[in-house]
Amino acid sequence: ARNFSFKVRGDTFDGRIVRDITGRKKAEELSRENKEELNNLIESSGDAILLTDEEGRITKFNKAQERLTGLTADQVLGLPAWEFQASRSSPKGPGLDPLTWYKEIWDRLLHDENDQFYRQIVEDEIQSTSGVVHHVQVRAFRIPTRKGFRIGAIVRDITELKRTEVALLESEEKYRTLIEMSPDAIVIHDGGIILYANPATAHLFHASHPENIIGRDAFTIIHPDSQAISKTVAEKDKEGISTLPTEIQVIRKDGTIMTVEGRGRRIQYQGKPAVEVILRDVTERKKSEQQLREYAANLKRSNEDLELFAYIATHDLQEPIRGIVAYSQLLLAECRPDHSSETKKYLENISRDGLRLNTLVSDLREYLRVRSGGRPFAPTDMEKILQDTLHTLHREVTERRATITHDPLPIVQADCSQMIQVLQNLLANAMKFQQKGIAPTVHVSASSLDGMWQFSVRDNGVGIPKGYFEKIFILFERLYPRDTYPGTGLGLALCKRIVERHGGRMWVESEEGRGSTFYFTLPVNPPESSV
Repeated sequence: ARNFSFKVRGDTFDGRIVRDITGRKKAEELSRENKEELNNLIESSGDAILLTDEEGRITKFNKAQERLTGLTADQVLGLPAWEFQASRSSPKGPGLDPLTWYKEIWDRLLHDENDQFYRQIVEDEIQSTSGVVHHVQVRAFRIPTRKGFRIGAIVRDITELKRTEVALLESEEKYRTLIEMSPDAIVIHDGGIILYANPATAHLFHASHPENIIGRDAFTIIHPDSQAISKTVAEKDKEGISTLPTEIQVIRKDGTIMTVEGRGRRIQYQGKPAVEVILRDVTERKKSEQQLREYAANLKRSNEDLELFAYIATHDLQEPIRGIVAYSQLLLAECRPDHSSETKKYLENISRDGLRLNTLVSDLREYLRVRSGGRPFAPTDMEKILQDTLHTLHREVTERRATITHDPLPIVQADCSQMIQVLQNLLANAMKFQQKGIAPTVHVSASSLDGMWQFSVRDNGVGIPKGYFEKIFILFERLYPRDTYPGTGLGLALCKRIVERHGGRMWVESEEGRGSTFYFTLPVNPPESSV
C-alpha cells in the first residue's frame, strides 16, 4: 500500500493505492525454499562442489571441498578460483607456473560458453594441506544470471578408483607375463573352440605361431581313445565342477602322438564364460615311469630269487653242519688220555666253530623268514610281549643282576612272534654290551606321535660311536670283536627288517660310555601284511 495527498480547488484530499502482492510473496518464499534446498543438496553432496560469481570469485565451497583440500570455506570465499586451484596444484601439475595456466583456463570459461571444458570431464590432481595428492574428476558447468553467468565445478575424488585401476593393470600384466612365459601350454576355449593359446602351446603342437591354433576345434587334435574322457571333463569344467588332472593323448601336426596332463577351470574371457586349460607334456615321464616299473619288477623278482636261493642254501647247510659238530664231539669223547693235546684242541675248535656256524645259519634263516614266514597282523598287547620276553631272558637277567623297568605299553596291530624277536634282541643287547662292574639298567617306554607308536629301549651300557649309528643295522656288521662280545651280527638287522615289514622305522641315539636308546615305530593303522 502507498499513501498520497492532493488538492482540488483549494481542498486537500488523502488517498491510498493498494496493490495485491500475494503472488510475489509466494514466489519469494518459494525462491527462498529452493535456495535452502539447493544449499542443503550442495552441502550434503559426497562430491566437492565449488561455485563462483560472474567474475570467477568463489562464492560457494561445500563440506566435501573442505574435506578434500583441508581448507575451510572462510579461507577461500572471495578468492579467484584460479588462485585457489594454483595453490592446490600437485607437484606433477601443469608446468612451472600453475597460476598462469589456471588463469588462462578460467578466462576461457568466463568468456566462451563453447569452451571444451564445458563438454568433457577432466581428470586432475589436487594436493591437500596435509600433502596428500588426490586424483579427481572435474566437471565444469554454467549458471545463467541477469548479469551473465556464474561457473560451477563438481569435483569427484577418484583416488581409490585410480589405485584399483593401477592394481588391476599390474595384476593383468603379471598374469599376461606369467601366461606368455609359462613352459606349460595354456589354452582358453569355449566348447572346444580355441580362443587363446600361449607360445608354449604352439611349441607343444609344432605350430609356427599361437595364432595358427586360435579358432581350431581342440577335439580334432585329441586321440580317439581320449575323446570321451576329454569331453566329459570339458563339460564339468564349463559347469564350474572341480576336476582332477587328467591324462589324454593328442596328435601333433606331424602325426606323432604324445601324452599330456591337463586341468581346466571356468573363467571369464572377454566378458563371456570360457574354460582355461593348462597342459603339460608327460610323454617322457610316462616312458620313465614304465621303465621304472619294469626295473622295480625285475629287481623284486631278482630279490625273491636271491632270498629263495639263500633260504634253500641255509636249509641244506644245516644238516652237514650238524654232522660236523656231532662227529667232532664223538671223536672228542673217544679220545684216550694218550692222544696228543693238539688233537683234542683241533677237535674242540671244529666243534665250537661248527656250533657258531649253525647259529649263524639259523639266524640267517630267521632273517629271511621275516617277510615270507611272517604271520598276519593282529591286536598285540606289548605289555604281554614284554613279559614273555623277560620270562625267556630270566636266567640272563638274574646272572647279570639287571634291572628292567617299563612304562605302560599299548596294544598294536602286529605279528606277535616278531615283536618278541625285536624286544628279545634289544633287551639281550642292552645286557650284553655293558660296562664292567656296572649292573645293567634298561627302561622300555612308548608314546603316540603323528599316527605312530614310538617305542624306546634305553640302557646304561657302553654306548655306540656316532659313525656306527647306521652301520650296526647292516647284516653281519659288528662293532666289537667276537671274542669281546659274542654273537653273529644279525640281531639288529633282523629287528630293523621286522619293523620295516610293519611299516615303521628303527634308529639309535647314543653317546660312548653313557648308554644307548634304540627307537622303533609302529603305525597305529599298519599296512596290510602278506603271509
